Amino acid sequence: NNHVDERAERVTDPISEHLYFISDSITHTRESFLESQSNHHETVKRGFFSAAFNYLFKQDNKPKIETEKSLRRKEYAIGAKLYDYGIPNERREFHNDNRMSWFYYVEKTDLKNNLVMSETIHLEVHPKAIRIILVKNGQGIENQHLNGKSLDNFILATGEYHERVMREVYGIEPTDSKKA
Repeated sequence: NNHVDERAERVTDPISEHLYFISDSITHTRESFLESQSNHHETVKRGFFSAAFNYLFKQDNKPKIETEKSLRRKEYAIGAKLYDYGIPNERREFHNDNRMSWFYYVEKTDLKNNLVMSETIHLEVHPKAIRIILVKNGQGIENQHLNGKSLDNFILATGEYHERVMREVYGIEPTDSKKA
């Protein structure tokens, strides 16, 4: 009986599995991109014609090397577009940080009173639930489960984020299958 309980404890909710897949897909693609870029750069750097071109034309034909930080900035920019409602003095961000962490950030500036108000929602993906940790203006932490319409919206947003990051940052068609 104890053995059955242990197995049940290890089972992951399909929603969490889907979110892990999306996060793993983005992370793997970013790492593969950085690795292939590094290998390509080494080949170009050592090439005879590349060296001759640089010498003859005094030009550097090396492609811009992306870093993990620059790729993440591009990913974050896509997340910001997902929630950009065009409201003046308001900035929104949405991004995946790692397998278990997604962040949604809203900053509103009240120009009349010279105040900046912010809200950070940290969405933690656990095997059996998604938890919300809410921080407003740097204080007041609220911790609860994500469910209902909010959960549905989060799932839609992560799917859209995944598709757009794969296409716009990495130039590949995303897969909806875990068999990728």
